[in-house]
Amino acid sequence: MKKIYLSSFLIVALGLVGWQLGHHLLPTAGAAPSPSCTIMITNIDPKQYSPDRVDTILYDSGLITKGAFVVASKNGALPFQTQAAAQTTIDSAISQIIKEVCGGNCNPNALTMDIHCPSSSCPTSVLSFTVFDPKQYNPDTVDTILYDFGLITKGAFVVASKNGALPFQTQAAAQTTIDSAISQIIEEVCGGKCNSQALQIVPQCVTESPVNVARQAYEQRLSNMNDCQKEVFQAMQTNNEQYLANVKKNNQQYYSAMAPITAQFRRNYFATNDSKTKGQLLQNYIQQNQVKRKELYNSQAKGLSDFLQQSIKLNQEFAACAKK
Repeated sequence: MKKIYLSSFLIVALGLVGWQLGHHLLPTAGAAPSPSCTIMITNIDPKQYSPDRVDTILYDSGLITKGAFVVASKNGALPFQTQAAAQTTIDSAISQIIKEVCGGNCNPNALTMDIHCPSSSCPTSVLSFTVFDPKQYNPDTVDTILYDFGLITKGAFVVASKNGALPFQTQAAAQTTIDSAISQIIEEVCGGKCNSQALQIVPQCVTESPVNVARQAYEQRLSNMNDCQKEVFQAMQTNNEQYLANVKKNNQQYYSAMAPITAQFRRNYFATNDSKTKGQLLQNYIQQNQVKRKELYNSQAKGLSDFLQQSIKLNQEFAACAKK
C-alpha cells in the first residue's frame, strides 16, 4: 500500500516579561548559592486570561499560597514573583500555564512572564530588550556597552532600535558579564535609574529546558527582522497552522466515513456462518476502505502541495523583505 509521509513545522511563541530596572537588584558578592528560580509575572489581562486558573497552577506547583496571585492581579500589584523552586518545577508550571491558560500560545500583551534565577544557579544568560525609547535614551551608548562586553556585533542594537525590531536579544554570556552590562547601562544610559516605560531589559537564564530553548530561538529570530519580515513570518505561521488543521480535518473525515461502514460490516460478518458470504463481505469492506483511503491520500497530497507552494512563495517574500 502506498504511504505518504507528511511533515510540518511547529513554531512556539511565548510572551516576554517587562522588567522594572529601577528596582532590579543585582546579585551581591558572597550571596549563598541556590539551585532555585522563580517566575516573575508582570502583566495579565483578566478579560483574556483567568487569574484564578494561573493561581491554581502556581498553588498546585507549590509556588504560592492559595489566592496570592488572584489578590495581586485584582489589586494591580504587579510584577508578581513566586516562591523559589527547582528549575524543573518552574518549567513545568510555565508549560502548564501556556497550555491550560493560553491554549498553547500566550499573547505577550495580555500575559507576560519569565524565569528569574540567581547568578549561582544560572551561570549563562542573555539580555532581551523588550522596550526602548530612542527619544529618551541613546541607542549608540547602549550599543557600545553591549559591544564592549562581547554581547553583540557592532551596531546591531542601533539598527534594531531604529527599525523597531524589538524584542532584541544579545548573545549568551556568563551571568557576571550580564550583571555588569546591566549595571553599566543603568549608570551610563539612565543616570542611575531607568524609566521602565522607556527601557525594559529581561535577563534570561540559558537552560536546556525545551520551553526556554524554543522561546529563545523564537525571540532571536524576531529580533533580527524588519517590519516586512515580521508580517511575512506571521503569514508563515498561519500557513503552518492551516496545514496542520487540514491534515487533522482530512483524517477525521476518513475515519468518520469509515465508522458506519465498519460497524455495518461487523454486524453482517458476525451475523452469518456462511464462509462464502463472509468472504464476500470482507472483500466489499476492503474495496470500500481502499476507495475512502484513496480519497484521503488525494486530499492529503493536495493539502501538502498547497502548503509547499505557499511556503515557497512566503520564503521568497521573506527573502525580498531583507532587501528593503
